[in-house]
Amino acid sequence: NDTKSALQASRQAAAVLSRARLAREEAEAYHLTAKIHLLRLEPREAVSSAAQALTLLRRPGDEDEKAAVLVTASYAHGMAMEYDGAVGTASEAVDLCRRTGNKRRLKMAMHALAEGYLIKGDYGQALDLAEEAQHKDAQDKILEARLLEVSCYARLGWSSSKKKGLRANVRDMLQKAQAASAILVAAGNKRQEADAKFLMGKVQLQAGNLHAAIKEVTKAYDAYGALKDGQGVGWTGLLYAACLLRSPAKLVAGRESAVTSKEIEIPQYDGALHSALVAHSTFRRIGDEEGTEAALKVVN
Repeated sequence: NDTKSALQASRQAAAVLSRARLAREEAEAYHLTAKIHLLRLEPREAVSSAAQALTLLRRPGDEDEKAAVLVTASYAHGMAMEYDGAVGTASEAVDLCRRTGNKRRLKMAMHALAEGYLIKGDYGQALDLAEEAQHKDAQDKILEARLLEVSCYARLGWSSSKKKGLRANVRDMLQKAQAASAILVAAGNKRQEADAKFLMGKVQLQAGNLHAAIKEVTKAYDAYGALKDGQGVGWTGLLYAACLLRSPAKLVAGRESAVTSKEIEIPQYDGALHSALVAHSTFRRIGDEEGTEAALKVVN
């Protein structure tokens, strides 16, 4: 496929540039290789390629490129669920960008750091960083949407921790999710559209808008399926199971007469179980241990 050809080309470029002893250009080739590994959902390979790039960026004038590689490394650590690596590399990138004064790069580094704190479960830090970054000057709508996305997930985490206050305000959360979703869908990128639908499903469920949640989750599931993204399909399946457990089916009890019969509501256990089992199978197939464990909790 296209990414396989690109990966081969970037590796060949790195080898040629190494023989030519062009360190900065070789680092850029390794950085490109890391980015391609991220697109291929190969985080450990991305971390390795980023590390190779960083060893070459030691001269004055390399600071901007080094910060960019550190951000990529942070995303790769995050994808591999390596919390300390994600936070550590992003923190270094933030410090470097503050020194160089590159505003756009700083905003990207702050987003990476906020994501690192998010996956680490430090929702307060993630939220503070995401909202601070939103006030930094940088004309990048997708980055703005991603910061809103982190803000929403941090608020969801804050709420799930039984914490109250403005950070747990569902209306504010829904407004931010809608703003992020509108930007991501308008960009025309299928993965961003899938991420937008998943986010909206999570927030609509938190808001108690169950029909809207199921509608968004179904779209996300189809979108991740079309992308052949096993992780996306698995986590969306678990979100769908959560929607079914919150959206009870209506049954009629007491059939003696129309007068004595009444409707009762019970959670849709069968549908939720089926969805969780499919998610479990998907996670096992792709070797996602965290997803497999999460699916088992739903099944049990």
